Amino acid sequence: MLFKTPWPMETEKAQLELKARTVGKIVGKLGLLASGLGESDLSAGPEFAASLAKEANFYWLSANVLDKNGKKPFHSHMLVDVGGVRVGLFGITSTLTGSAPGQQGLAQSEPIAVAREEIAFLRPKCEVLVCLSHMGLAADQELARQTAGIDVIVGGHSREMTTEPIVAGSTLVVQAFSQGKYVGRLDLDMPRVPGVPPTWHFVRSGQAPPADPKLSRFTAAFVALDKKMGEDAAIVADIKSYNEAVAKLVVSAKPPAGAPPVPGSTTPTQQPLGPPPPAGTFTYWGVPLCASCHVEQSKFWEGTVHARAIDILKKKNRVNDQECIGCHTTGFREPGGFDIPARMAGFENVQCEACHGPGLDHGKGSMAKRGSAEATCRRCHDKSNSPDFDYAAMLPIMSCPKMQRAPK
Repeated sequence: MLFKTPWPMETEKAQLELKARTVGKIVGKLGLLASGLGESDLSAGPEFAASLAKEANFYWLSANVLDKNGKKPFHSHMLVDVGGVRVGLFGITSTLTGSAPGQQGLAQSEPIAVAREEIAFLRPKCEVLVCLSHMGLAADQELARQTAGIDVIVGGHSREMTTEPIVAGSTLVVQAFSQGKYVGRLDLDMPRVPGVPPTWHFVRSGQAPPADPKLSRFTAAFVALDKKMGEDAAIVADIKSYNEAVAKLVVSAKPPAGAPPVPGSTTPTQQPLGPPPPAGTFTYWGVPLCASCHVEQSKFWEGTVHARAIDILKKKNRVNDQECIGCHTTGFREPGGFDIPARMAGFENVQCEACHGPGLDHGKGSMAKRGSAEATCRRCHDKSNSPDFDYAAMLPIMSCPKMQRAPK
């Protein structure tokens, strides 16, 4: 929930921690009760995660994460009343390696054995038992098969979207993709008979419920948090404050002395990330140099959204957001490219070299497409950023005119 990766780069830590605190503030306003702990929630360490949850008034749940003393640094479970129904929740995590910076000193005990202990403790105390799992969809189904007594497993980690909940024995297994892009809703009608596990029946939209009143019924829905949703003024204000704070983070980020200039610039702003090119050369040449030979292709490119990609971020005041600029610029975190927003000059927009590779290779006679065209596109137009991206439909729209071979 908090971070995209358990391995944040030094140059992005300040922004990511600022974003995590903003996320915490927002989910607190949304009324989040509890969240299953995942490996990326620990990117800034367990103390940071714990303090953020305390500020936002929600609980991390993980019954099997242990500190160096063998103690549990987070809550294992909780019991809450929901509309007069006693609900038990517990968390299970199985994705820690212990090697990522924020996981130093942490370990995890065997998840299924711990889940059985939690079930034994909670089941007599509640009417509905929910496991908040961060193990992945396949592992969640295995957990359902190897245990008895969990009514619902709400999972994460594998970033799946179970548009129809998976019925595994007497357990419903669901996931709602990742990073709050969707909200999943699961309604349960459980005329539970003590000691008898539920027999689930999925009541789809427009379908009549089963005649047998003893059957446990459920309905499920997924709602995309997209532009069609209304906006909450307080949350919009939080996001605006975050964007303004991110913009301030780069003010003091100055290029180091001796860094070579970027294409078309006499100012030393480019910080190479790999072996430096030969003296007096650029790894990336930039559109102006490409256009000096490839006139037809450059004119076509100027009419595409790729040529205005950075403007999208400028309009949203997110031009300094390190989680966004990689897909709106060229050469971000590439050898010979740039590594922070303050060194972006000359790399703005999705230029020729984003698809074809650095111009220095062209000068060496090895210019070619950077891998397959589809793989190149999907580095940014992935399931997370562009869930409706249609590669086959977009390719002819975005592909530059073919080069004409010179007559022999």
